Amino acid sequence: MARTKINIYGVPQPVEAWVEPFTGRARLGIAGQGVADNDGLTFWLPGEEGATVSVRATAGLLEPYPTLMIRDVDHHVGPSAPPLLRALVFLPVLLTQFLLVWLPALPLGLALVYVNLVIVRSGLPNPAKIALCLVPTLAAIAFICGPPGSARP
Repeated sequence: MARTKINIYGVPQPVEAWVEPFTGRARLGIAGQGVADNDGLTFWLPGEEGATVSVRATAGLLEPYPTLMIRDVDHHVGPSAPPLLRALVFLPVLLTQFLLVWLPALPLGLALVYVNLVIVRSGLPNPAKIALCLVPTLAAIAFICGPPGSARP
């Protein structure tokens, strides 16, 4: 969960923005306290002199940082995930489905994709994320090949 502090015009304190790793929802906070969302996307931040500032926060499926819409202008809080990392996320489900063509392998592939999504949304540096995303991919390959010395299913 990579937290980034940004300054928003009309809000007296810096605002923290992050994406929850397990749910993928964008979150905002001020002074270490989370701000409640209005409808899942819209946040009302306390502004100067009792005014409120409306901020719409969205997070893409493969994005480690949210995008904030303030006064009808999109602001990207952080960099996008690299293309290699985006490709590694869905590799386990592709391996389990296209190499096995076996319906019970689908839950395993989807579970491994979920693990990769949590890794992508974490606050780790990109090289560490890429290395960790290889672990579920190797688990999918091990599942396909089976135990050592056994015949391939």
